[in-house]
Amino acid sequence: MTNVAATLEDRPGPPAAEANVTNMAYEAIRRDLLICQLAPGARVSVLGLSKALRASQSAIREALSRLTAEGLVTLEPNRGFIVTPISVGRFASLSKARTAIDALCLRDSIAASDVEFEVELVAASHRVLRRLEQMDGSEAAIAQYVGAHARFHEALVSRCSNPWLLWMRGLLFAQSVRYRNFCVPFARDKSDFYSAEGPFLRAVFRKDSDAAENLLIKQYERVCALISARLTELLPD
Repeated sequence: MTNVAATLEDRPGPPAAEANVTNMAYEAIRRDLLICQLAPGARVSVLGLSKALRASQSAIREALSRLTAEGLVTLEPNRGFIVTPISVGRFASLSKARTAIDALCLRDSIAASDVEFEVELVAASHRVLRRLEQMDGSEAAIAQYVGAHARFHEALVSRCSNPWLLWMRGLLFAQSVRYRNFCVPFARDKSDFYSAEGPFLRAVFRKDSDAAENLLIKQYERVCALISARLTELLPD
């Protein structure tokens, strides 16, 4: 919990309002959930987080309640909060749902795309590929890649006009990131899917929704197979 503690301890100026402290705790805990520093299935200590983050226990409980609504944390009778467990079966269901929702968001985004959309996507492509090149296994490099990877996928759907689809996409994306970080070393994920010169983004730029959707599904299936195989190795029977 060293890094999350630093996040809140280093905030400048006088103590923030309770709502701000809660939000900062939420962001810090959520980040550690996504990179699996808080391990799936582990018990979450409200008191421990309160001390580490220098936030009140009520602020920590509120942050954990928000994370429970997102499915990243689970509240169990007589156990309190635990990090939501992972499994091969859960991941299969997640992947099926994420693929369907992302395909709809992508189609909507492509239909409304413009020059600015293309510029933003090229920039996001360059950023994520550069962060992959700079991956050295350090926490800082991992955090930079996680951010760049998220911004790339956000750029893909940035013109989607359906707020419900985007809301569901956000929840599913966070869950998929957690599985990905648990299973697959970042440095191995050097796919031309992210390249502005690759077939996927070329299809997006020429507004070929059918080709783009097919390539998106192919990429998700590739990653799903990698993660499923790794989960089988890592998780007990």
